[in-house]
Amino acid sequence: MRKRKPLIIAHRGAKSLAKHENTLESFQIAIDMKLNMVEFDIRQTKDKQLVIYHNPTIAHKKISDLTYRQLTIIAQKKRLEIPLLETVLQLCQGKIRLDVEIKEPGYEKEVVSLVTRYFGYDEFIMISFYDSVIKKVKLLDPKIRTGLLIGLENATLRQRIQEIYPVQRLKNTNADFVAAHYYLVTRFLLYLCKKHHYDLVVWTVNRDKVFHKLRKQRVTAIVTDYPQNYVNS
Repeated sequence: MRKRKPLIIAHRGAKSLAKHENTLESFQIAIDMKLNMVEFDIRQTKDKQLVIYHNPTIAHKKISDLTYRQLTIIAQKKRLEIPLLETVLQLCQGKIRLDVEIKEPGYEKEVVSLVTRYFGYDEFIMISFYDSVIKKVKLLDPKIRTGLLIGLENATLRQRIQEIYPVQRLKNTNADFVAAHYYLVTRFLLYLCKKHHYDLVVWTVNRDKVFHKLRKQRVTAIVTDYPQNYVNS
């Protein structure tokens, strides 16, 4: 019997082939490669503009404290492009599916409204580290498939325990799947996902050894900076 291949998701666009991550260029490369899905991060500026950017700050200033014009000026000095969410949706519509990470609570309604304007329910998923974000998205639109991110960089002992056994959080948020850092993918987590019928998306996998191990474990999807290395694996 042929084993099911995991879905390959391009992390922040095809970032390893572009000048910068989370840019129109990185997304266009992913589209040109005919990849199935691209992941990106959403933040909101002071003047309520939804932008694609990973870090909470730029030039030691919070994205949430800057207007979009101020953000653009700083980005241009760094030779960076920080696109608006709607621009990315227009580029990707009908060409590639989306893995949408909401980086902070507070603008879930705006993200849901905009994404569902351009994409059908089978064309995107939404993820977050914040339980409140997943819960809010599900309340706004139960048809949206959501995933709880686990693998906090500086987790407390309590947080790490909740990540090792995330079932209660998944039930409380009504999430559809787990999005786990690869170091949390243990036999126990695989067992829990199978027992409770949760799909498992794994991030960010850039080593062949890890990729092939996860493929044998038949995880649902793998997020990587190097989709060109694994798309035909």
